Amino acid sequence: MLAGTVFGLVVGYMAAQLGVLPSTAPAVAASRVELGNLYMDAERWDDAIRWYREALAIDASLPDVATDLGACLVSAGRDKEALAALEQALAKDPAHRLARIERARAGAGAGR
Repeated sequence: MLAGTVFGLVVGYMAAQLGVLPSTAPAVAASRVELGNLYMDAERWDDAIRWYREALAIDASLPDVATDLGACLVSAGRDKEALAALEQALAKDPAHRLARIERARAGAGAGR
């Protein structure tokens, strides 16, 4: 229970800090990625998806973030959306190994 409370406090603090910076600052994109990472680690897919999408809206050139977004979408059962995110990652880095793996997972899920 305490771990959940601490997680909520840390994430809440980080989210509040985003309002202090200009929305296009590189630090804002990085902060959104970190929030996405925290939520992904906690398997809170919808929250992670939100923050990864916000980071990509600020800086669409991040193949690792697009890959993490795709992985969360696959885990959330949203395979068609995942394929789009993973294609975005692979367009920026065709050799991105994890993006290729996640694309295969998404493709298998979309074919169900």
